[in-house]
Amino acid sequence: MASITLSNEILRRFDFNNDTYLDIATSHAVRDSVGIHINNNDSTYTTHMIHTGQGTVSLATGYLDGDNYVDILVGCNQGTVWNLKNDQSGSFIPTEVHLGNLDDPARVAVTDLNGDDIGDFVVIHSVNDFLFPYFNNGDGTYSVGSGYILTDNPRFVAFNDVNEDNEDDVLICIGTTDEIELYLNEGDSTFSLDSSYAVGGTARGLTFADFDNDGHQDMAAASWTSDKAAIFINRLSIIVSVDDIDTEGKVPEEFTLGQNYPNPFNPNTNIRFALPTGSHVKIEIFNMLGQLVTVLVDEYLEAGVKEVSWNGVDASGEKVTSGIYLYRITADQFIDSKTMLLLK
Repeated sequence: MASITLSNEILRRFDFNNDTYLDIATSHAVRDSVGIHINNNDSTYTTHMIHTGQGTVSLATGYLDGDNYVDILVGCNQGTVWNLKNDQSGSFIPTEVHLGNLDDPARVAVTDLNGDDIGDFVVIHSVNDFLFPYFNNGDGTYSVGSGYILTDNPRFVAFNDVNEDNEDDVLICIGTTDEIELYLNEGDSTFSLDSSYAVGGTARGLTFADFDNDGHQDMAAASWTSDKAAIFINRLSIIVSVDDIDTEGKVPEEFTLGQNYPNPFNPNTNIRFALPTGSHVKIEIFNMLGQLVTVLVDEYLEAGVKEVSWNGVDASGEKVTSGIYLYRITADQFIDSKTMLLLK
C-alpha cells in the first residue's frame, strides 16, 4: 500500500487529471505548500509540491474556470488566497487572489454562489471575524461581495443546500460559542443569518449525508475539544406543500391526477390531485429509464382536492438533469401517471 507523508490534517480527494482514478491534495502549513499526489493506478502516487503563501491552512476544490478540470483554492494564514489552476494534466499553475487588507483567511470554500455555472468562493477571516463572498468574473479575477460580521473566532466554513431551494447555503463553525451558524442563500448574491446549532465543543469540520435515509442531507460535526461528534437531522421536507385547494366544501366525485404546472418548469412545479375518499396516497417520480427519482407523498390524506410541489431534486437532495420525467399516483385502487418536462 502506498503511503503519503503529511504535515497537516487538510486533505482532499479528487480526480485532478480526469483519468477516473482519485488523486489527493494535501496542505503543508510548515512548508508553505500544497502537495498534489497523482494516482498511478498501481498503489503508488506521483507527488508534485506547489509553493503558495505562508501557512497553508485551508484547501477547497471546484471548477473555477469552466474547463471541466478541478482547480484548487488555498487559504494561507498570512492573509492570502491562491488559485491553483489545473492545466488539464494534473499539474497546477498558482495565482494569488487579491483579498484586500484583511488578515488570516482561516478557511475557504468553493461553490457557484450566483448561478452562472462558474465557481465562486467564500473566505472566513478568524482575526477580523468576517465572512466575504468572492464572485468569479470568468477571466481569472474575482469581485468581492458584501461582508458579514461573524461571531468571534470562526474556524471552518462549508456549503450545503440546507433548505433545498437549489441555492447553496453557508455553515460556519464558531470557536468561542461552540456553535454552527447557518447563513441562508437569498438567491441574489446575499446571505442572512438563519439559526445556530450547539455542538457541545469546538467544531473544525463538517460533513453532510443522509444519515436517517429520508432523502434529505443531514449534518455531522466533529468536536476536537469534547471528543464527540454531533449529528443534526434535517427535518425539511422535499415536498414544499401538500395543500388543500378551496372547492367551497365540495368533495370530488372521483380520483383524478392533474397535469403539473408550470410545464415545462425550472426548478419548481405543482401537481394537483383529487381524492373522493380518505386514502393512503403515494406520488412517485421516475426518469425515462423507469428509475425511481423520489417519492413526494407516502401517507394517508383526507378526501379533497390536494396539491403538492416538487423542486427538481432527487431522493438524495441532488438536482436532477433536464429531461422528461413521469409522475405516478397510487390511491387505493386508483393508479394514474403523466409526464412533465424539466428545462434548464
